[in-house]
Amino acid sequence: MSTPRFLRQMAALHPRLFWKGVLLWLPFNLSPVIAGLLMKQVFDNLAGSAEEAGGTGIGTGIGTGMLCMLLAANILASAGSILWGGRIETELNFRIKGIIRHNMLESILKQPGARALPCAPGEAISTFREDVEQLADMLRFYNLLPVKVTFTAAAAVILWAVSPEITLLVFVPLTVILISAQVAGTRLQQLREASRKAESGIAGFIGEMCNSAQAVKLFNAEEAVSARFRSLGDSRMSTVLKERLLDQSTSAFVSHTLQIGTGLILLAAAIFMKQGQFTIGNFALFVTYIGIVTSFIQYCGFFLTKYRQTSVAVQRLRQLLPDTPESALLEYRQVYTEEDYPPSPLAGPLSAVQAERLRVLETRGLTCLHGHTDQGVRDISLHIAGGSFVVITGRMGSGKTTLLRAILGLLPASSGTICWNGRKVENPGSFFIPPRAAYTAQAANLYNLTLRENILLGLPENRLERAIYSAVLEEDIQWLEDGADTMIGVKGVKLSGGQIQRTAVARMFARQSDLMVLDDVSSALDAETESRLWERL
Repeated sequence: MSTPRFLRQMAALHPRLFWKGVLLWLPFNLSPVIAGLLMKQVFDNLAGSAEEAGGTGIGTGIGTGMLCMLLAANILASAGSILWGGRIETELNFRIKGIIRHNMLESILKQPGARALPCAPGEAISTFREDVEQLADMLRFYNLLPVKVTFTAAAAVILWAVSPEITLLVFVPLTVILISAQVAGTRLQQLREASRKAESGIAGFIGEMCNSAQAVKLFNAEEAVSARFRSLGDSRMSTVLKERLLDQSTSAFVSHTLQIGTGLILLAAAIFMKQGQFTIGNFALFVTYIGIVTSFIQYCGFFLTKYRQTSVAVQRLRQLLPDTPESALLEYRQVYTEEDYPPSPLAGPLSAVQAERLRVLETRGLTCLHGHTDQGVRDISLHIAGGSFVVITGRMGSGKTTLLRAILGLLPASSGTICWNGRKVENPGSFFIPPRAAYTAQAANLYNLTLRENILLGLPENRLERAIYSAVLEEDIQWLEDGADTMIGVKGVKLSGGQIQRTAVARMFARQSDLMVLDDVSSALDAETESRLWERL
């Protein structure tokens, strides 16, 4: 997706807010144009040369007192524009970020559950945070574009009517700045990509270290890990410094070029005044309008720089979600404020088909291959009766886990059908969920919450005791510091391997599902505990 198209579609998500913001910023941007004309008239009146106004649109009958009142009204209108325009701009910014992040997360969750992201978790987090922030901030500049162009053009026409020669001098800095911004833009884009990758690398490394703290301590690898962390930090610091240096240097060049150009323009205006070709009012008009034009020139430089950075953000967004349609990323979603957020809907009663107990589960010719390879499972046909206990066995790497995940829709099947009580399951990923099915994987995913919260994950408390007993966890809980309310750490780091497996099994039991799928969940259990687990199952 091209960056201009992405910006247009972002604006189209909330057209009312977008154009309301444009209209509310009009008084602020119109204020200098009006102020210049009023100041010209004030100085011409004071110099006693109002008759030489040159047909600029301000009548000679307006007194100095009335002009001061008009200037005050213009200032108040500008202040109101800043207040309300800033509020609308902020609301639009937050709503756009909410919509994009909602669609990104939904797209990730719709993917098969066992399919990994195409990048490290740290890089994905960076995309969710910094890149989405960059996109929404660019919309602020995009929002001002029509306003800036309109009133800069109006100021240029008025300046041209006063003095074409000096007006041409005003636009010389614009040419210099646009050329320099274009030259620096390509290099800035490359540095932005490098800094984003470096930042993602650090975030991913921190996540890995949090998950591998025991291994680091066990093998006395603290110094090596610290050295690696310092290396990643130095690399990120270097790339960020280069990016910031070029960005700030470009901004400084733009500002200094504008200041030098402004000084030259004022000197030229002074020469014209000395020759009698300029009134004091005309000079005041030029002083005021130079600010408008130079502000627009500076805005153009910043816009081009931000545009390059936004192109990187759009590219990284597509890299994170390569299979997601472009329209899905910018699909409208209702983003609620704290005041109007609706209560969370409780799950309604299941339909007759949804509540139908498992009688038979079948697969016919089920094939699931990994990527573009021939690795996986082929032409699997199963007939499993409800209430039965079925074991799938085979040597390491023969495809046992692949088969289970393909049945549950966690991996996309290449061909074949899956049937529940004789009915074809069209979307296994959304069908095989509680209360129909529950799954415990080889590597359990636990959260930095209490043991109780990891098991229930929002379910009623009355399911906890039975789930703990069925998973043979009741004795382990007695030895924990706070029992079931013990914080178990990231990935369950405070638990043993067997306790982690049985906590995941207890979570499955708490779902009270018809179909329970366990993938090698007793590998870390001693023989006695494993025997009790299977007996209770």
